[in-house]
Amino acid sequence: MFYPRGRFSVIKRCLDAKTKKPFVAKLVKYDDDTDRDDSLQEFDIHRSIKGEKVVMLRDAFLMRRYLVLIMDL
Repeated sequence: MFYPRGRFSVIKRCLDAKTKKPFVAKLVKYDDDTDRDDSLQEFDIHRSIKGEKVVMLRDAFLMRRYLVLIMDL
């Protein structure tokens, strides 16, 4: 399966450790506070979108230089 790499993010496949359910992790890199604010805006957009045919955001982690968005596969 192909997982894209964009200019600002990388998509990786991951598994829930307990249930073994597959998810994807979108790693959004940011370098400064402006990029961080843009990344957090993307998180807010993903969080607000609901629908049957939309990839659902399951969790998110803010790390030192990355925002990690965990979404359904």
